[in-house]
Amino acid sequence: MIGMVLLLLLGPTCTLRAPAGEPAGRPCHGAFGAGQDDAVKAKEMLSAAAQTFKDAPAIAFECRSSWKGLDFARRMKVLLRRPDLARIEASGEDQEYLHVLDGTTAWTYLPGSNGYLKAPRSAALLESLGIGPLATLHAGKADDLLKGATNVLVREERSGDDKLDLVSWSTPRGDSRLWIDANRALRKFEWRFKSDGETYEQTAEYGKVDLAPKYADDAFTFVPPKGAREIPTAERRP
Repeated sequence: MIGMVLLLLLGPTCTLRAPAGEPAGRPCHGAFGAGQDDAVKAKEMLSAAAQTFKDAPAIAFECRSSWKGLDFARRMKVLLRRPDLARIEASGEDQEYLHVLDGTTAWTYLPGSNGYLKAPRSAALLESLGIGPLATLHAGKADDLLKGATNVLVREERSGDDKLDLVSWSTPRGDSRLWIDANRALRKFEWRFKSDGETYEQTAEYGKVDLAPKYADDAFTFVPPKGAREIPTAERRP
């Protein structure tokens, strides 16, 4: 079980194996629709969403992330601070996790086994947790979401009484869909890709974002607890 947990924590595009000569995460072109290209409109919507964070150096929110094809789900309390700090308290599969990005290193701590792993800080961890789009917009990098994208589509959908804008796009890493509400808040994100002939789909649902959270001075610092062991590389794969 620990191998599967770590595979998810490290990010599927970093660990799932693809056939020789193909990238680890391949798009499922056409899965979310194709045809017209609404790239200009989509960029305007994403830029407007990013503007809601303009005066918020730090944000906090709750998120539920699940993986179809891996049968894995997590609930998370997320704290982000520009330019590249994060603290995520997560639970799922009867286990708890703590993720800390301190600006140079990405730490993951598993209290149940008193083990931890560390890696160079990268976006892979946030992406694997489903936090990538929201973190990218908070960082003021809205254009990065559609970098190299094709099949960019925008349409309206309803969720109960709420009208939502749905932005979908494809890149070499897979197909994505992002729902944005009338207040320019992100509500839901889906990412689908193929690897080894299997299709995987991630869904992340975002709660209300706190634009002025209170947090401890050491929130973005991780010090291994007494007796904690660093998880060897050999244990990081299923």
